[in-house]
Amino acid sequence: LKFRTLDEVASITKPLSRPGDGGHPVILTREEAKEGEETFYLNQFNRVAARKVPLDRTLPDFRDSRCPSIDIKSLPTASLIVVFHNEDSRVVLRTAISCLNRAPSDVLKEVILVDDFSDRMENIEEISEFLKLPSFSKIRMVRTPSRHGLIRAKNYGSRFATASVFVFLDSHCECTEGWLPPFLSPIAKNHSVIVQPSIAPIDQHTFSFMHSTILSSQGVFNWNLLFIWRSIPPHDEKLRSSPVDLIRSPTLAGGLFAIHKDWWNKLGRYDDGMELWGGENLELSFKSWMCGGQVVYQPCSHIGHVFRGVHPYKWYKDGPDFAFIQNAKRLAEVWLDEYKFAFYMASPIAKKLDMGDISEQLALKKRLNCHPFSWYLKNVVQNMYIPSVNFTAHGSVRMKFGNRHCLDRYNKDNGPPYLYECHHLNNQLIYLSTEGYLHFGIDVCLWAGQPEEAISMTKCKKSNSMLFAHNKESGLIVHLSTKQCITFDSERNSIFLRQCDSTNKDQQWQFQYYDS
Repeated sequence: LKFRTLDEVASITKPLSRPGDGGHPVILTREEAKEGEETFYLNQFNRVAARKVPLDRTLPDFRDSRCPSIDIKSLPTASLIVVFHNEDSRVVLRTAISCLNRAPSDVLKEVILVDDFSDRMENIEEISEFLKLPSFSKIRMVRTPSRHGLIRAKNYGSRFATASVFVFLDSHCECTEGWLPPFLSPIAKNHSVIVQPSIAPIDQHTFSFMHSTILSSQGVFNWNLLFIWRSIPPHDEKLRSSPVDLIRSPTLAGGLFAIHKDWWNKLGRYDDGMELWGGENLELSFKSWMCGGQVVYQPCSHIGHVFRGVHPYKWYKDGPDFAFIQNAKRLAEVWLDEYKFAFYMASPIAKKLDMGDISEQLALKKRLNCHPFSWYLKNVVQNMYIPSVNFTAHGSVRMKFGNRHCLDRYNKDNGPPYLYECHHLNNQLIYLSTEGYLHFGIDVCLWAGQPEEAISMTKCKKSNSMLFAHNKESGLIVHLSTKQCITFDSERNSIFLRQCDSTNKDQQWQFQYYDS
């Protein structure tokens, strides 16, 4: 992504008069910086800098000149829903005010702030005082009756929304000029499309506002069921004639999106059995695509978001916080069909966790006559590496004779594997698929490009350079494209391709388990 520099931003904004105007960073005194560091843990951003930024700070207009004009009269009305828990009041208010001030008044019907049972009441009191002002009559605040977590709190807040389209934003966002019309335009044409804006990073320390002028990525996922970015593949790029055209995307990046209320309700909203946050973006993406809808990114709508390294929320139940893994397990069991084995390979701890009752979600899937996950992989994701359902061998891989050391990835996803004392845990868990892929876990494969080359690790993809064959009796592991064998070099503790020799003990390997 290409970000505008501060000088470029300054050239297209009003003269700076207040801290943070024009998207510039807030400059703190030494005393303020110290206070900001000491209170950083409260929200995982610098509260001192955040509170110095005006509620109506100026920001650049990031819209590309090629973005089409939109007839406001053609747009449905929108309700903006913002969930927060113990968030700094100024950041919540700036989210609401920036969006309200930069939206057509006839289109943005209301802003609903959902307080998810906050216990820092000074924030609630400050928000309440602001909402008494006549200029904020479109903003109202509701409070959950108990701690719901972000996912269920969004479901709760949507019940109060009265417009045709629900726009969900996090509570630490800022809307830029012209954000709403292009956000709603695709939904005006197709009620079963979910739209995500172009998301700008707001620095959590200085609250400087950066933005890419060209959105060139889409969302997918890995088999841990985490969201990841990828470049737009050719099969989706060919659907576009301009850089400002909509980007078809297999998944939503997170909680910033617009959806028609009818589609939201038909899809069963978010899964109410999910806890806190995490996994809900994939759940909504999967069921939208598989049940007759779409997900798109809109390059002409720009919204800033404070990205935080860790979330500041307290786990609200007894025991350790396994919320994300439990959510992912629900997601896998409902939507992944026969591919759920890949999730359990990537996250074996999930097998032992209680995910709760999923009968309602399974009934929804059946009632909507949704496509199977295999259809989604083939027609939507298309060129993602899909692990084999069948394996010929798995477990630790060690030298066949007199060696207690196993191939080990050393917590890395790339570079060379090494031999390390066998412990049979995740770093040494290798699968040999029936197709011939040798992979650590689920998506890191061994490969080599040329004869005599060192064996390396990289992300799995469809490639002849990643195909191997193993003979259980001789112990040889043959790299099919070079016809050479995986060989241990004891002097360098490294793995190379060498001419195959069934009498060479450095080429004789044994898997912990054989499946056929």
